[in-house]
Amino acid sequence: MILVTHAFSRKNAGDALLVDLTIERLVRLGYDKESVVIAALDPESFSNHPRVFGVPGEPHSTVSLGTVKAAMHRIRLRGSRLDQLFTQADGVVAVGGGYLHTSGPVESIGCWLNHLGQLKLAVKSGAPTVYLPQSIGPLRGPIGASIRKQLLSVDLVAVRDDESLWDLGSRPNVRRFPDLAILELTRRISWGRTVGSEGHTIVIGRRLRSGAEYERRFRGLLERLKAPHIALQADVGPKSDALFYAYLGLEISGTLDALASRLPGGVVVSVRLHGALQALMLGWPAIHLSYDRKGWGAYSDLGLADYVHDAYRFDPDLVARQTQMLQRDASDFWGKLDRVLPAIARQDSELDQQLMRIVSGEGDAWIGSRP
Repeated sequence: MILVTHAFSRKNAGDALLVDLTIERLVRLGYDKESVVIAALDPESFSNHPRVFGVPGEPHSTVSLGTVKAAMHRIRLRGSRLDQLFTQADGVVAVGGGYLHTSGPVESIGCWLNHLGQLKLAVKSGAPTVYLPQSIGPLRGPIGASIRKQLLSVDLVAVRDDESLWDLGSRPNVRRFPDLAILELTRRISWGRTVGSEGHTIVIGRRLRSGAEYERRFRGLLERLKAPHIALQADVGPKSDALFYAYLGLEISGTLDALASRLPGGVVVSVRLHGALQALMLGWPAIHLSYDRKGWGAYSDLGLADYVHDAYRFDPDLVARQTQMLQRDASDFWGKLDRVLPAIARQDSELDQQLMRIVSGEGDAWIGSRP
């Protein structure tokens, strides 16, 4: 049995994508889907998977009765059913993402309630453990120190940006890889690319902390774009895109998947990283307004550094011009990406080899599935 940890909710399209890509990778390596158990904070949202286990936690890190209950569950993890799952696992594979960070009190509490316990159980179990491409850090305070200590005992910690690599220092178990969605591009990128249609614009926003200036610029960008379609990417908790759009007085046009399937082509402008990466997978060029280290790392890996901007300081006129340029002709955009795809394919293969070596415990000779 392989235990996939740190899943959040399928109501967040980015998290759902990373969970799906994790399971698809394990299946490609020979594991039967039935042998994979997902440990999720919102298990009901993953009901399409045959084996899901609910992790006690408070996904939104709010001060509530749920927080108290989550804290009590967190204290009682030893000897729990979750503890037994880790002990029984042949391997632990943590989904990619950006959940191990403790830059302040709220993040620290959220990480302690939802993620540190899973990390500690993985280390305690002695099971072969791989953390798929992460943005880790900053790791401040006692909880950050505990995370840093526990990561020393993980077989492979894959990080998806240089800043995370620097934060963790020189450790033999820490390796730099692109985000899982970027690695998946080597299999999907040729699907129906839009190269210049004077087409539509899909915009994916989200609420940001201390975001007054970001909101002003975001409104300004919408004013400069021609009838943009507003896409819903995450609809869970206080960071729900729906709440943010209602606050701005915007009408939701649909999900990215639904819009891309019915529109003839165009450009995506996304504040959410996996909204941008999902757009690329669907064949739409994407401009990313990044609020976090992960965005800069991703677009550097993609060879598309000209198309990522600081969400708090971006120039609405420049982003609007880039959007119009890509609508007329996106061939240079795709050309930049094509030049780095061979290197990404090699990293994709290397990650597969690392997973086979570590999780199977039988080296490169291992083939087939494990019960």
